[in-house]
Amino acid sequence: MVQMLCYLLECLLAEENTPPDCPKELYELYFVFAAVWAFGGSMFRDQLVDYRVEFSKWWVAEFKTIKFPSQGTVFDFYIDPETKKFEPWSKLIPQFEFDPEMPLQACLVPTTETVRVRYFMDRLLERRRPVVLVGNAGTGKSVLVGDKLCSLDTDAYVVKKVPFNYYTTSAMLQGMLEKPLEKKAGRNYGPPGTKKLVYFIDDLNMPEVDAYGTVQPHTLIRQHLDYGHWYDRTKLSLKEITNVQYVSCVNPTAGSFTINPRLQVKPCTTAG
Repeated sequence: MVQMLCYLLECLLAEENTPPDCPKELYELYFVFAAVWAFGGSMFRDQLVDYRVEFSKWWVAEFKTIKFPSQGTVFDFYIDPETKKFEPWSKLIPQFEFDPEMPLQACLVPTTETVRVRYFMDRLLERRRPVVLVGNAGTGKSVLVGDKLCSLDTDAYVVKKVPFNYYTTSAMLQGMLEKPLEKKAGRNYGPPGTKKLVYFIDDLNMPEVDAYGTVQPHTLIRQHLDYGHWYDRTKLSLKEITNVQYVSCVNPTAGSFTINPRLQVKPCTTAG
């Protein structure tokens, strides 16, 4: 959660939001917004308790320097970049236009929730931070990510979809990850030209769990996120992999119910 807070501050405390001559109260405003989402963003409503509402009540009672609007919860507002005041997310919902040529399951109807998730995904991807969306089947995780990745500039980005299933091994994963890469100078590998490569990993928690609780594909991703490399399996030489980033989706009600904590520390977890 602290790492997520740092990631969000990195995104929000940009010069366009907090210019050098801005009052210090503005930093506190963005800090409060980032802290609310870092610590409370992954909360949800179960059959008995709405944890977001409980968190909101606690936050409003404890942190009184920055005032949220009285109606709704602390999760219902974003900071307007022009006025530097809290505004409802509903203001950002674009007009929906139905395309009869598009399959119905691929249509994304913007709602307050999709706007919120897209807001954070946009900023984290721009800063090349890994993102994982967590939510049950049918909540639109894959459609949301797909919509975002389709909107990326094709001159600057390459997208590679990497679907996971129960039988996915680290060797299979490495083969899929290396397919769009090309050799650069020395032991460096990366996407063609100066482009950035985004790996979209769907169903991150589907692969088989080993007898000792490890998951091979997760270990490979974690190694790359930590050290920026993996090894050639034939020559046993180091391969530095640059200019790539990860986006993934997790359905917590299917597949394995645990993801290596060392991998979880890396991505941002947002309730989908």
